[in-house]
Amino acid sequence: AISSTAVITKGILERNARGERSSQIVTGILIVEDLAVVVILTLITGISTTGELRLEGLLLTIINIGLFVLL
Repeated sequence: AISSTAVITKGILERNARGERSSQIVTGILIVEDLAVVVILTLITGISTTGELRLEGLLLTIINIGLFVLL
């Protein structure tokens, strides 16, 4: 997902389509997908480490993502 964001963004820039509505929608979807990957990887790491689902790590990751987006 993350590498596809770079490839698609490069294509948008090469076409000079950055201001087009469709390009903005695609970029937004790609960003949401990348953030979802971070959350999923956090869950998988927690489960593989402890053998159980720990919501503390997930909550911390979500807070960090929120702070990143705000800043």
